[in-house]
Amino acid sequence: MMNLRMDRRGLLKAGLSTTAILAAPAIISSKALASSGELRLLSFAGMNTGPVLDQFTKDTGIKATLVAISENDDMFAQAKLMRGTPEECDLAEPASTTLPLWYDNELLKPMDPTKLSIGNVTPGMPGTKEGDSGYIDGNLLYASVLWGGEGMGYAKDVKGHGYGEASLADAFNPEFVGQVTVRGHSALAALGRVLDGQGKLPHPFIESYKDETKMRANFDIILAEAIKAKPNIAQFWTNDNDGTAAFTANGARVGIIWESIGRRLASEGVRYVAPKEGTFGWNQGFVMLKGGKNTEQAYEFIKYMSTPQHSMKWAVANVGLPSAVGAMELLDEESKKFTAAAYPGDAVANIWWWPPQDPWFIKLRSEYADKWRSA
Repeated sequence: MMNLRMDRRGLLKAGLSTTAILAAPAIISSKALASSGELRLLSFAGMNTGPVLDQFTKDTGIKATLVAISENDDMFAQAKLMRGTPEECDLAEPASTTLPLWYDNELLKPMDPTKLSIGNVTPGMPGTKEGDSGYIDGNLLYASVLWGGEGMGYAKDVKGHGYGEASLADAFNPEFVGQVTVRGHSALAALGRVLDGQGKLPHPFIESYKDETKMRANFDIILAEAIKAKPNIAQFWTNDNDGTAAFTANGARVGIIWESIGRRLASEGVRYVAPKEGTFGWNQGFVMLKGGKNTEQAYEFIKYMSTPQHSMKWAVANVGLPSAVGAMELLDEESKKFTAAAYPGDAVANIWWWPPQDPWFIKLRSEYADKWRSA
């Protein structure tokens, strides 16, 4: 596996090497011979995916090249930049919410469901049922591989705030001035959900994801309230390394953070818990890029990662939870313990899954997040 880093910041923070080359075994699978015996994957940096790709190469003979990107927006930008070039990747691994953006920019090619093992994936995940959020215009475009949440994190000296008490509103509580870390657009959505629950928005928040005019009216209210709480912010984060450093180096005691950040911070005594409003739920999976040359290898990779064992290993490497049926039971005891504490009681049933986000919304959320950061 060759690891190509397009944005060095995350890896430099983590102290990771930007390039690692794995030699492919001499015996190449018949499917690999259908093309070049190679695969290029556009995915996230700073994750321990090397050993899993190592094993994939050993088992299939397909040499994998990982093009590492720090976040979803960078992944989309890089896919556009590489389109039509010899460096274009075969697969990318974006969040399911961004699928409409990738599709509208004509970056994707449909998948043939008969060439995948869709039955291996837990029902309800994107791409498991015709017409669900993994499909657009009748075409299967997305194959879920892992999922996770974005909930509340509390430093060990923050008392209370257990399950049933922890709230997204804590990030905006004057009690925590200068002690909060958030991802800009996630925090605005969190505040939107809180205000919606209080009856303070002109339109139901979830419904406004379908209507730009309604969403803009909602965000005007949300932004005004967020600016009032701006003194709370110790640091905005954009990736796992940023979110971790907010607690370990920059004074954060409370945060709306990814579950993966919570797992990394568990050894520091940070508690990750689902808020009473429901954890934000996200899904990560594979899409086929239109200009990818190694289609058969891409299908083999997706099928490989949909088996319980490999889905579990890929999810753990990405600090998430596996999508494959039966994979959760294969997690180690420490991971099972963390997950049980993060999602007690009815927390999984109450997950607030991020809705699909059309290109107009991606632009709008960035606009308002920028206004908040610069306020």
